[in-house]
Amino acid sequence: VESSHDAFIGCTLEGIISTWNRGAEKLYGYSPAEAIGQPVTILTPPEAGDVPARILDKIKAGKGIQSFEDVRITKERGRVDVAITVSPVIDVDGNLAGLSSITRDITEEKKVREALLRSEAKFSGILTIAADAIISVNESYRIILFNEGAEKIFRYSKAEVIGQPLEILIPVQFREEHGNYIHRFSRSSAVSRQIAERQQILGLRKGGEEFPAEASISQLQLSGERIFTVVLRDISERRAAEQTLRETEKRLAATEDFSLVMVTHTDLDGRWLKVLLVGAKSNRS
Repeated sequence: VESSHDAFIGCTLEGIISTWNRGAEKLYGYSPAEAIGQPVTILTPPEAGDVPARILDKIKAGKGIQSFEDVRITKERGRVDVAITVSPVIDVDGNLAGLSSITRDITEEKKVREALLRSEAKFSGILTIAADAIISVNESYRIILFNEGAEKIFRYSKAEVIGQPLEILIPVQFREEHGNYIHRFSRSSAVSRQIAERQQILGLRKGGEEFPAEASISQLQLSGERIFTVVLRDISERRAAEQTLRETEKRLAATEDFSLVMVTHTDLDGRWLKVLLVGAKSNRS
């Protein structure tokens, strides 16, 4: 108890501090001489109200209190976030003699947790507004994340695809090849890479419509499980625009290769009798 970094504090059933270890001294700033004999409420902020009394009532009823988070006050009146476990103390005759609490400082842990929650909220917002499809699958290639961009592109609702195999979004003829690609990628040391850099890939919308796409894949180890995330962009409109441009350029090239030649017929006095416009291939070198 004395060597523990956590604060071990014993109290009587009246809420008077009876034991105080080095961890408690380090956390709260009171020496054992200053703390022992004082009411435990010297450690609780004013807004705690009757919380200490309710804790005592539970202990008197023979109930322990598993770890809960709260705020405590130090000697210098600073505030510290803590996790507390409270247990009844039973004497040799089996009677309730008091209570014991173990308190751990979670101030930094809570800051990190709150920062993570803010980060997750921002990430969630990015996922929501992203026009691209963002899809995550687990090691069994089952979909675990499907953003609004994916809903718009594939025309499935999130509820329809969560838990489903990724192959429902891939044309039948490419499913085996795609599965082998992810398997090879999972065995590589690469964190992310472009999918099918040299060839077109196709997605499959609800209803069976295939569409051209660009995609990249990344992998992340999370809680002992490998997670794969695909970011996919529908390039149907771009491909249609490129095709239109190619056809226009082809027609323009044909027009440039074809010239109009004027052929005239005149009489012996030089008067025009007939004028013809005749198409002819240009003789360009």
